[in-house]
Formats: sequence, structure tokens, C-alpha cells
Amino acid sequence: MNYRLISAAVILALYAGLGAVLLFRYGSVTDAAVWTHALTIYTSFGSMATAAASVLLGIEVQQRNVDKLLTAYGDLARQIVPATTS
Repeated sequence: MNYRLISAAVILALYAGLGAVLLFRYGSVTDAAVWTHALTIYTSFGSMATAAASVLLGIEVQQRNVDKLLTAYGDLARQIVPATTS
């Protein structure tokens, strides 16, 4: 099971859930100050969710590159790359 991809999906799902909660909570409010506050919260969480998911997906891609290297070059790659990455 790939926990990095699952974690990235959970982070993005929580971000989408936050958007839905904010929309239902403030959807009928016409006060501009309330909307400004809600959008500030949403965009700040959006930045954090995007960064977290990007890091997790980037690690996954890099790990696959390392695995391909180890498969293609065998013993030579194991001498270059530490054994903890395999």
C-alpha cells in the first residue's frame, strides 16, 4: 500500500471539504468583511494543502526514479545509492 499517495489524497480531500464547509456556512452571507475573512482562511489552507500534496507526490516520483536506477544498473547503483533507499 502506498501511504504517500493516500496521504496526498486525504490532504486534498480535506481541502475540498473545507471549501464545502465554508461555502455552506457563508454562502448566504452578503457582508463583504465576512467573505474576505472566509476567503483568507480558504486560500491559506489551499497553499498548505497544495504544498503538502506536492511534496508527497514529488517524493513518490523520485522514489520511482531511484527504483528504476537500481533495477537497471544493479550492483553499480547499489554502490552509489545508500542501501536505505531500496
